Amino acid sequence: MKFESQRQRAVNAFTTFLNTSLDELLQEHLQTPAEAAVLLLFRDVVNSVPAYKNFVAEHAIALDAIQKFEDFQTLPLLTKENYLLRYPLASLCRYGQLEKCDTIAVSSGSTGKPTFWPRFFYRRIAHYNTLRADILR
Repeated sequence: MKFESQRQRAVNAFTTFLNTSLDELLQEHLQTPAEAAVLLLFRDVVNSVPAYKNFVAEHAIALDAIQKFEDFQTLPLLTKENYLLRYPLASLCRYGQLEKCDTIAVSSGSTGKPTFWPRFFYRRIAHYNTLRADILR
């Protein structure tokens, strides 16, 4: 059952991607202030991704202090060392549910040890749609 819902989520994302005209996508993109979307995403990730919630707490970041895009820009950057390698793979997923991840990405290991991180097909499609809209601007 879980696999089927993951499959359906991916199919729905891909179908939306294929059936959304660039004009419609651009119009949606232009109507959504990027700064507001970033702040909404930040709050969503803090509330749904255990590793990020811990990261924010460890850096003593007061969530209510992140009100404007300028506040968001002061947040510490995530790196392989301070984030990906520091937390269990499942905690990098929403609600700590590795089983809802579509794939596990693996780095080439050029530093001597490969790095793993979760990937979600439907999020990649959403990201690609945003890039398409940015290019058209």
